[in-house]
Amino acid sequence: MGLHPAAPSGAGAGAMAPSPDCNPVRVFLIGDATDPHVSTVLSRLPKQGTVVIDAATLPSALYRLSPGEGTFIDLAGEQVRLSPEAEARGWIRRLAPAGWDAGTVLGSQAPARLAARMTVLAALLRDARISWMCGVDALFAAENKLVQ
Repeated sequence: MGLHPAAPSGAGAGAMAPSPDCNPVRVFLIGDATDPHVSTVLSRLPKQGTVVIDAATLPSALYRLSPGEGTFIDLAGEQVRLSPEAEARGWIRRLAPAGWDAGTVLGSQAPARLAARMTVLAALLRDARISWMCGVDALFAAENKLVQ
């Protein structure tokens, strides 16, 4: 599944609308599922309600996004939504896998697509419906090579 725009206002519920019984996201991991640290954490979590996403997997894990709604595909393959009624817990490992953007030619459409994916991830990092284990600013300061 790719990124789908929100239905225009006034449009009826169509095929793009999440199912009425769409469960909330419970756990949100930003990282590569094959990363040893992420896979260790995933082995202890239920597939239902757990979303793993990074810049490389964004098109397959993000179903729909609008200012008031975020619908994702969990590890069980079901649609789940960010919900103000049920805050998700989150852990940030890496925004993109190593070498993800290697070979991208500047001035082409590819860097614009990559930048758009990072913008979506940055918005998720600031989403109040996700309670991150480590604050975003503290994490980035700790991971900053210039500070280390």
